[in-house]
Amino acid sequence: MASISPGTSPGYRKTRELPAAGGKKKSTDINFSPSRVFKRTSKRKKLAEWLETTIDGFVCQSILGVLLIASLFVVDIWIMANGSEDSDVIIDGLMFFIFVSFTIECVILTLTHDSYFNGFFFYMDVIGTLSMILDISWMSKGLGLQGGGDAQLLRAARSAKIGAKSSRLAKLTKLFKLMEQCFQSKDEFKDPTKVPPAKAVARVLSGVLSRRVAALVMILVISTPLLQYQQIDNAYMAHTNSFGRYMQLSNDTISTEDWNAIAVDFRNFYKEKDMHPINLTVMDGEDVEVFNIDWHNDFGYIREDSKIYLSSDVGNVDVVISLAPQLQQEALYNILTILLVILALVGFTASFQHAVDQLIVIPLERMMNTLKSSANSILRSVQHIAHEKGAEEDGENSLFNEHDIDDEVEKILETDMLEAMVAKLARITSLVLPGHENQFVNESNMDQNTKDWIAKEYLHESSDKGSNNDKDSRKRKGNNMHSPSQTRSTLMRRSLQPDSKGLNSPPPTAESIQQERLAMNINTWTFDVEGLNKKDLDFTVRFLFHTFEVIEENNMSEGKLSAFLNRLESSYISTNTYHNWKHAVDVCHTVFRFVVETQAHTFLTPLETMSLLVAAVAHDVGHPGLSNGFLIKTKHSLAILHNDQSPLENMHCASLYEIVGKPEFDIFEGLNAQDWRTCRKIMISAILGTDMIHHFPLISKMQVFYEMHGMPLQKSIASGTCTVDTAPGMKDSANRWFMIDCFLHAADISNPVKSFDICKKWAYMVVEEFFNQGDLEKKLGDDISPMMDRSTTNICSMQVGFIEFVVFPLYDALVKTFPSLEVLLRNMIKNNREWTSRRIDELRQDTRMIRGDKEKTEKNHQEEDKLKGRLEQLEQKVEKALQTVLPMTEKLEEAKHKYEEMLKVVATASVHFSGERESSMNKIYIGRGRLSSSQIIEEGEDEGRASGGPA
Repeated sequence: MASISPGTSPGYRKTRELPAAGGKKKSTDINFSPSRVFKRTSKRKKLAEWLETTIDGFVCQSILGVLLIASLFVVDIWIMANGSEDSDVIIDGLMFFIFVSFTIECVILTLTHDSYFNGFFFYMDVIGTLSMILDISWMSKGLGLQGGGDAQLLRAARSAKIGAKSSRLAKLTKLFKLMEQCFQSKDEFKDPTKVPPAKAVARVLSGVLSRRVAALVMILVISTPLLQYQQIDNAYMAHTNSFGRYMQLSNDTISTEDWNAIAVDFRNFYKEKDMHPINLTVMDGEDVEVFNIDWHNDFGYIREDSKIYLSSDVGNVDVVISLAPQLQQEALYNILTILLVILALVGFTASFQHAVDQLIVIPLERMMNTLKSSANSILRSVQHIAHEKGAEEDGENSLFNEHDIDDEVEKILETDMLEAMVAKLARITSLVLPGHENQFVNESNMDQNTKDWIAKEYLHESSDKGSNNDKDSRKRKGNNMHSPSQTRSTLMRRSLQPDSKGLNSPPPTAESIQQERLAMNINTWTFDVEGLNKKDLDFTVRFLFHTFEVIEENNMSEGKLSAFLNRLESSYISTNTYHNWKHAVDVCHTVFRFVVETQAHTFLTPLETMSLLVAAVAHDVGHPGLSNGFLIKTKHSLAILHNDQSPLENMHCASLYEIVGKPEFDIFEGLNAQDWRTCRKIMISAILGTDMIHHFPLISKMQVFYEMHGMPLQKSIASGTCTVDTAPGMKDSANRWFMIDCFLHAADISNPVKSFDICKKWAYMVVEEFFNQGDLEKKLGDDISPMMDRSTTNICSMQVGFIEFVVFPLYDALVKTFPSLEVLLRNMIKNNREWTSRRIDELRQDTRMIRGDKEKTEKNHQEEDKLKGRLEQLEQKVEKALQTVLPMTEKLEEAKHKYEEMLKVVATASVHFSGERESSMNKIYIGRGRLSSSQIIEEGEDEGRASGGPA
């Protein structure tokens, strides 16, 4: 007999948990469970685990199995053997012990197994256990279920015993709990967790079907006797009364010889029946014995509970009837019934098992093996579709990692996991097939003006009906990088030192105090770049580059970095209201925050981190304040030069390398040839990716990345063991570079996910730049581009549409992949709520001013209702996304805090060993984004390397 594991037994399986949205698991059982109440404290939880292990153990289950067999047969065997009543105490003691044992088992199962209470087996166990009371003689006598005694209670006693017999059969359901163990292999018995996936499915299905068969058998066996009319032979009572009347009518004159003849006929009458008389006593009216005959010696020992004592209604005639043959026959039938039920359970279970093996297990095993072996090829074929579409042609680019697929398929244990895998493949396919971008614009709530704007600016559709849509122009080319020698990028672990004049730092000035305040606030989402002056902007950019190890690890010259940044700043057009140097610094700060919050420094190399920061600060260099669509429409020289393919973004890349091409600005001179090419490839891809025509394809790829690697990557980061070489999905450099593209593009449109004060400032600036282009188009006599007409565009409506249809899809995918960014979704919905509220106020004010215009009033009411509906739908989507990532957010935040505490210890140790005095003005708190201004401004490259290096 094998032990029963609660995780596999169909009787009381642990409540199975499934992945919810975002990795949160929800129990499928929402009913009250005593086990959950019992396990509330740690001590009782440990006790429950010990009790669960014990009750499900091999020894305990073996003992319970033996007791079960004994309880099913021992009483009937004892009745068939017509055992001595003096030995009943042994049977009663055994049955009472079995009753107590199964009662304890029911209590323990209730306290340790969540889904046992109120389940099928719970009620069957309760009925079966209580029925054992009826097998204990001293208890059954108290209930009036014994055969001897007052004959007036005979009929009630017989009916009660039929019910008792039916209840006893409920104990057979306990035997079913052991049935499935008969079909386990030795390997499965030793380690239930190593059950093949198909067999796990078959086990669950067999358990479900067998439980229903068991329930059907039990119901039929138990209820059938209760539905039958029990015919009781009252011939012996009729004989007794006839003897009494005969005695009364004869006035006690019947001779002994006549009574002997009557007794012989009386006995012969019952020779062929399952009962017989064993004593006849006749007394006269004065209670003097007239006749007595005893047949006990003819039948041997007869148990007292097999006798019925009868007295005539008239006259003094007493008869004793033995029911021993009848009871022995009933005991034999009970044993045969139990055996029949056992055979039915075993037979049907085996039949179901065989049918399930043939119809499900064997085909499913082939399916699972095929899925496991060909999953990678399926995904590669999906990627091939993407290649044909023109989205990617780089041979090394792969969002689908073969090892990750194998790891995930290995975890498939049940049909829901198989369904999830198939659904995942369907989602991936739908995301990369041609035309998938239209899912983002086919919104019933989107007004035509917004659709036209998105179609032109984001899907690059021409306003001409006959023209074809432009394809994604971004191409990746190059070879896979070898495994990086540095396994992860960490936050800078050395304290930046003042100049070589000594340990005494100059006294703080108003400027240094201001920069100290900036440093303390720079690692927050409330950091407002727009309000900074030139010196503060310069300090901010230098701080961002000094935070990570990009300068030291990439042999970057501090002096050339300063010259490069100054030259880059002067290359931005300061008259632009939006695309200016402040926007560049804001985007650079946002990608810095992305890296810190997502702990991307654990899976990005120093070279990749540097490439991201440089691309961010240079992504709009030389921007003229006009859109690509305008340049193409007006046949601008940039559009001609770059064949209408992302002319602005191509110009930004060219301008960047034109600057670094001069020796005095060459910040990449320390790189070897391979790193230089890699850096260039990363930055070009990232900057070209900021063209909004790549927006929706990038979202689709981000969703694919989340489906393939999201949860494993989150778990790796939360565990604190994430590195470049171990991060799921990040072993392939193409996937890391894709994430850099995502970070830069998301940062480029990040204003709506920050506080409303920041969001509002940038919104009015970008709209003003749009309006300036619209004014120019109007002046040139061209059609004004969507959302750029100063006279018709409403800023609030524009921002609501931008957030709902452009920003949310991207940040939804980003936050699902990196749950630590969930605060950005919260900011976004607050901003959308504020813009919606402002637009509704405008509509209501307009309605008050045009009370006489019913048509315009009705139109305003309709727009208001539509805005409210759109806001409610977006709030629901955001709430769903937040619920998905909430469980992992807490784990990631905990891992981040642990890492920051470690860095603080490292920084303190670095200061101590370098002889630095502790001072709040010259310490760096990298994890919290704090850095002394004097350390940034005064440090030189050589001095930095001499200050202690990594701890």
